[in-house]
Amino acid sequence: LPRGDDEIRLRRIREWLDDCQDNHESCPRRCSPELPTRVVDIGCAAGSPIRLKINEKGNRGQYAALSYCWGGDQPGKTTLTDLYSYTRQLSLTALPKTLIDAIRVCRGIGMRYIWIDALCIVHEDPEDKAREISRNGENLQECY
Repeated sequence: LPRGDDEIRLRRIREWLDDCQDNHESCPRRCSPELPTRVVDIGCAAGSPIRLKINEKGNRGQYAALSYCWGGDQPGKTTLTDLYSYTRQLSLTALPKTLIDAIRVCRGIGMRYIWIDALCIVHEDPEDKAREISRNGENLQECY
């Protein structure tokens, strides 16, 4: 479809997800797993602030995940210096287009949370990096 048909694409993705949830007994979307240590909270509506949410209370919810080959150092990645400010708000202008597109798609299909490796791991902390990478997808196991 031409680029101007984004709403058609998003509607089709929502239809596929709804069909899967309604008609597939083993669909993991029926489950709301415990959220990872950190997720990007993209809010429920356009204009909602986008921020890094720290899951300290075992909160549950559906989320998408984006992990990809960066092709070099990632601008906007989470560091100890940025961690607190990212929990208040993430600036989309500081993020690569791949991340912005993933956030836009998730918001468009009604997915409130997304785990993005560049943002949900504190990259200068080797312990955090090892722990979070090893846990990748662990929370989804209860859904299968």
